[in-house]
Amino acid sequence: MAAILLLRRGSSPSTTQAEPYFNTEKNTLQIGTGTSTITLARMDSINTGSFYISGDITASNLSLGGNLSVAGNITFGGSLITLGDSDTDNIVISGELSSSLIPNNDTRLILVLQLIDIKIYIQFLLQ
Repeated sequence: MAAILLLRRGSSPSTTQAEPYFNTEKNTLQIGTGTSTITLARMDSINTGSFYISGDITASNLSLGGNLSVAGNITFGGSLITLGDSDTDNIVISGELSSSLIPNNDTRLILVLQLIDIKIYIQFLLQ
């Protein structure tokens, strides 16, 4: 059985204790304390502070600025996964790869092996 949360909305915020309220004048999500309101989030602007959620989140887009730390497994779906946005970005893999890296759009695979201070470049031509 799914739960539905309905929010009152308008331009005069509710101060009823624990009542969530969407302030259409300030474009904010607020909650009443009994005597005043606390702003939880501002829509279409940067929100600061910590926000803790336990359970599943379903969304269509996510844009982060800063660092992302995830405890647990990550599964990416889709046809394109981009790591980095510049050829000066570094991609560091601390664990072991347990599958193959297979180039999709190039006939070459360049492996760079760094042993002590010696770099060995090996180029394999794939048929």
